[in-house]
Amino acid sequence: MNGSFLPTPLEIEISAMLKTGGNIRSVAAELVSRWRKNVLNADEQRDLAQFLLESGQYPLLIAECDRLLLGRELPTVPWPQFIEAMISTGLTLDRGEAQILAKAAEDQNQLTELTKTTRLDSLVPDLIEKRRELEAARQVEITERKQALKEKLVYMRANRMFEQELSVLDEIQAQFPEEAEVKEAKEALQLRWARNVVSQTMVSGLNTSTADLQYQLQQKAERLTVDQEKQKRLLVKRAAEIAGKDSSLAYDLAIAMHMMEFHSEALEILRFAPQVAKTDWLRLELLIGARQFVAALTETNRLEPLYASEPDSSFTVAYARARSLYGLGQASQAIELLKSIVRLRPHYKSAQSLLSDWNEGDQ
Repeated sequence: MNGSFLPTPLEIEISAMLKTGGNIRSVAAELVSRWRKNVLNADEQRDLAQFLLESGQYPLLIAECDRLLLGRELPTVPWPQFIEAMISTGLTLDRGEAQILAKAAEDQNQLTELTKTTRLDSLVPDLIEKRRELEAARQVEITERKQALKEKLVYMRANRMFEQELSVLDEIQAQFPEEAEVKEAKEALQLRWARNVVSQTMVSGLNTSTADLQYQLQQKAERLTVDQEKQKRLLVKRAAEIAGKDSSLAYDLAIAMHMMEFHSEALEILRFAPQVAKTDWLRLELLIGARQFVAALTETNRLEPLYASEPDSSFTVAYARARSLYGLGQASQAIELLKSIVRLRPHYKSAQSLLSDWNEGDQ
């Protein structure tokens, strides 16, 4: 509803309320009561207005906006949804009325919000020019943000900060999926990272216990020594041969790869498994383990409607989304998602534990 492929905390709450027996009218009534008590922030008000608009509850949305406009204070009105709702009911505005509405939005410093609907363009041509200006400014901001990330990437690369470099590449891929060279940059990073770990292992291996060495290698994103890599390839090749001949074993083999921290390889094995629910959920977990956070977010969007009728599926999806966002450096969004899960399901131990870890990490 928010125009992004990532749901907001209120959108998750609305989805959960609908899945646990609430109908559209009862959910709307409960949330509107919060709106009237002024306990919703500006983002939540917009989300609620969009929910009312998309669910066809135009009179309720218009009534709430009228209430805000007639109040003594100067509240923030969800202008795009308000305008869309009025016109969707068949109301025809004249130029004078449209100008009054545009002036009211401007007085609230909400003209930018109003440009998100084109319904008034023919009556208020200034909105067209304002939208062009905003788009031009947005393109400048995007260019500057992209350049800043690339400069950061150069610094990480020059200082051999492999994990940080991978994190920046993930961020670039998430924000600018059209950047085709990111995949090649990741592959080049993996090669440089592997060479670095191998060279360090050759120097320190004589004075390092097997357990310590294994821990160090796992901490460096599964980069193995040359001999370990050979053994790994043989193991994965044999598992793929078995899974290819008997697909019923593919799921268990993928689990085995997962337990050994070979997440990317487990994904390849899982391709042979029958497409059933447990396979879908394991694939999501493997994508996160393999640090394929953008793909994991896409997978949550596929799984959410597919398993909407199953109890707790929305919480499982939200939990995976939060982990993916955190992996992409979007810590604040990830923490908000976990908070929404814990608020609705206080006994969700995994979410509580992870939220505690992240909050401690931000201190």
